[in-house]
Amino acid sequence: MHASSIARVRSGQAATNSWKRVALFTYLAGSGLATPFLGSESASIVGALAMFTALAVAGHQFVVNSRPLPAAERRAWTVVGWGMWLIAGGLLTHAVLFVFVRDMPTFGPIDFFWLAGYGLAILGLSQLPHTSGTRWERWRLLLDGIIGAVAAGALMWTFAFADLPSQLQVAPTWQKIVGSVYVVLDVMIIFTLLVVVVRRSTFRFDRRLLLVGAALVVEMVADYRFLTSGLGQTFVEAEPLYPLHILTAALLAATALSVARLPEPREYAERSGSLTWATLLPYGLAAVVTTGAIISLATGQAPSLVYAVALIGLLAIGRQGVTIREAHLSLDQQRAALAASISHELRTPLTTMVGYLELLDSDAIDDPIEQRNMVSIANSQAAYLSRIVSDLVMLASEAGQQMDIRIRPTPIDELSW
Repeated sequence: MHASSIARVRSGQAATNSWKRVALFTYLAGSGLATPFLGSESASIVGALAMFTALAVAGHQFVVNSRPLPAAERRAWTVVGWGMWLIAGGLLTHAVLFVFVRDMPTFGPIDFFWLAGYGLAILGLSQLPHTSGTRWERWRLLLDGIIGAVAAGALMWTFAFADLPSQLQVAPTWQKIVGSVYVVLDVMIIFTLLVVVVRRSTFRFDRRLLLVGAALVVEMVADYRFLTSGLGQTFVEAEPLYPLHILTAALLAATALSVARLPEPREYAERSGSLTWATLLPYGLAAVVTTGAIISLATGQAPSLVYAVALIGLLAIGRQGVTIREAHLSLDQQRAALAASISHELRTPLTTMVGYLELLDSDAIDDPIEQRNMVSIANSQAAYLSRIVSDLVMLASEAGQQMDIRIRPTPIDELSW
């Protein structure tokens, strides 16, 4: 097949895929907008079918589109795809049972599919690798993420799930167990997202994490509403917010369709000012929790925030210890690199000078012109050596300590001429 024919085939495939995507998201948008105006049973059928379609597509695309990725990335997104398939299977099973059992409870054995799917999605995301960095840098980023996760979990528990324990106590045993697991998984989602987002900050921009994070946050809101309104009722009586569930499925499908686009790693990420958000995100949440804890101490409410602040303080102390260790190792590496560089720069001119002076001293060179050339080269090397010593003296002086040294990548064409 000629190159022009191959190009036309690929262009046709791209156009077909584009139309398929437009059709999928148009269908999901229409279903999400229609469900609030339908009756309970009709909304359940339309909503479940739309969610099943989106999640089945998402699971397939996660597995297929992750194949070209590096091994660690491929494994992580493939596990997420398996989670989507499990949830889709749960939706299909639920739809079949709903035809025969109209008064199905809100929570039951069928929730195993959702819980297992959530668990696989969390497991897959948690396996996303670090992009770069030393062991101590990874520990520092991990502690940053944990601090943010503890803060977010405390806020979520205080302001969203505070009334759930009392509701779970009066719910049937099975619903009590399943509802509690949903709450734990929601907290684990927050924890995983913050840890992964912070440790993946050496990427310039990872659209996949933005999409999957938005999907999981929307789903948590929908789950919270379903938990608070559905305990002790039938599935139809609970009236799930299908627009939010369908939006979650659409965002997951969008993530799966773009999963093959590995973002570009950032060079010298630890020196880039654009990483400020990676620090502001977890410690901004910690600041909000600290403020809430101060208010709760003054009013005698929300003791969970006080406990969260104490845990955050301990984590911050550990993080500071890791930072000090990382700084010491970095300083040792810089000192070793400086010593190696200085020894190389000093050894080269000294070797030249010593070699020429030995030849001149041994009277092995009789040609006056060649002798003058050797003396000239030795003299230039001595001047070069003098400049190096002067630079070292300046760096060691007070004036040198005030110098603003900026380390940055430099195109080689700026150095060669």
